[in-house]
Amino acid sequence: MLGTAAALAAIAACVGDDPKPSGGSADDGGGSDSSAAQDGTSGGDSAVADAGADACATADLTKDPRNCGSCSRDCMHGACSAGVCQPWTVATFDGGTPVGPGTDGNHLYYAIDGNVWRVQVDGGAPVRMTSGLDAKAFAKGATGMLACGTLGGNAGVYSLPTLPGASSSLLHDVAACNALVVDGTTVWAGRTASIDEIATAQTSQHVLGPFNERLTGGMGVSGDRLFWVNQNAGVWGVAKASVDAGRAVLNTDAINEANGLTVADGFAYVTARPAGAGGILLRVALDGGASSVLLTSIPQSAFQQGVARAPNGAIYFAAGSNLYGYVPPP
Repeated sequence: MLGTAAALAAIAACVGDDPKPSGGSADDGGGSDSSAAQDGTSGGDSAVADAGADACATADLTKDPRNCGSCSRDCMHGACSAGVCQPWTVATFDGGTPVGPGTDGNHLYYAIDGNVWRVQVDGGAPVRMTSGLDAKAFAKGATGMLACGTLGGNAGVYSLPTLPGASSSLLHDVAACNALVVDGTTVWAGRTASIDEIATAQTSQHVLGPFNERLTGGMGVSGDRLFWVNQNAGVWGVAKASVDAGRAVLNTDAINEANGLTVADGFAYVTARPAGAGGILLRVALDGGASSVLLTSIPQSAFQQGVARAPNGAIYFAAGSNLYGYVPPP
């Protein structure tokens, strides 16, 4: 767990000192060696392993961003402090309160004041993709990025353009949509007190709710279960086929003011802003248990349903006027 001041100090430090990826982890070896060993076997694998071991043997695991806390643990663009990866700045916003992000694997999507923007996961200049869409959540669909929000008074799930400046297309009418997740060809749209299932070429079909555990932003799916976040309790889960039966809270401790969620690698990653404290990032095992705080003292203006996990293993969230990336512990 990071100390109270450590997260913000690390964020500030990373803005001007960004350790770039080395192009591969220490055990990648920087290339292959196809020459044979003296016993007639290939020596390539052992040479790569030896190179990785040598690099780690000389590394300071408390501060080496390529070997942070353990050999070959890569912090990507973040610094390493006391053996823990620190956040880094991906993009800075010019005014407005960001909503999102969502990711297609290569880019992050977020909304500010009716505009949807895109930036590469490794950073760079943000690009405005479309205007007029008041987006509340993003998800990667089967053929492109989706967003739920309102455009010209029409609320629902929209298909985002692939080229900057093009228009968004309404796919399904969903009133008050504020969370979104895709499972194969099925879209799950979260509303304040219910979840809608939208199958391919089908209008919205109500399958779960109404319920009292207010859905405050962020949904995830893993196997046959759906997960969402409630501001006063934490992470809820339910079997997709249960139709409003058997849902239960996962975390054994209270998570106050939770408002963002993403699911990956057996965990739910949650953003929250408890009363009297800065924003926090924590995680809960999908099979239940106590929550584990990963980051603390993040500006409270951070979290507007805002956390995403990219295939590179990093967690992304919006805080204050910045979009940050972070490599969580194993």
